[in-house]
Amino acid sequence: MTDAVRAIGICALHRLRRASHRSRAVRRREGWHRCHNAWMELYALREECRAATEDLLRVIGFRPSTLVCLDLLEDFLPCFEGMHPGDRRARERLQQVREHLDGLRLDVQRTGRLGDHGTPGSNSFVGALERLLDMAHGGGSPPPSWPEVCSHIVAAVVTARVEHTWGTAHPVCWEELRRLTRSGEIWAEPQHEEELLTASSRYPGSIAIEHDTWGLVAALLECRSGGTPAPLTSGSRRRKGKRTRTRTDNGEADEDDEDAGG
Repeated sequence: MTDAVRAIGICALHRLRRASHRSRAVRRREGWHRCHNAWMELYALREECRAATEDLLRVIGFRPSTLVCLDLLEDFLPCFEGMHPGDRRARERLQQVREHLDGLRLDVQRTGRLGDHGTPGSNSFVGALERLLDMAHGGGSPPPSWPEVCSHIVAAVVTARVEHTWGTAHPVCWEELRRLTRSGEIWAEPQHEEELLTASSRYPGSIAIEHDTWGLVAALLECRSGGTPAPLTSGSRRRKGKRTRTRTDNGEADEDDEDAGG
């Protein structure tokens, strides 16, 4: 990797971490959910996280990028299997992709779609997995759009974690939102849909897991580019200890939890 390419990667890594921190800061403002500009800023910052990730993926290359996607999907796999005990299809297909990347398998077999799942985060996870399988299937050269595909896989796993965190804590609200989405009634009850989505975005667990998962993405990308060692998975991280205050780009105070022993 040339110095110029490495500089691009470092810049994208800073963009990703900065956007993630600012996204969390937006949702810590008092009454932010009642401000249209705050919602627009939040959506823009989420897209900036995805775009910065795509730039980083281009820097590290196809195989390392696919491994990052695989790592993230495998990290969510216990959540999926916990909601669907006995269903080993996702595990088996992820294993196929890893064997293919390790040179132990010539191709990834496509044996039908995994279908619809109603549990929190499952459909986002399955959609990301299907994208990965489609990209790996064929065994030839990577598709031209692989950086964009990989970045959307990453973003879908982040969404899966947020949905799983909020949906398992508020199962009745999750089922109501799913009913509106599946039945098409979402257009007949836009205010109800907005209330449910706002509740999800305001839930402290959703805010924390979204920030932590983007942090995990940044750490994995840094590791695959030859930087720091691989981090703990998001499912095994523990956040405790004193809180430190920093300043975001717009001058607002932000807080971070220091890991134990840090």
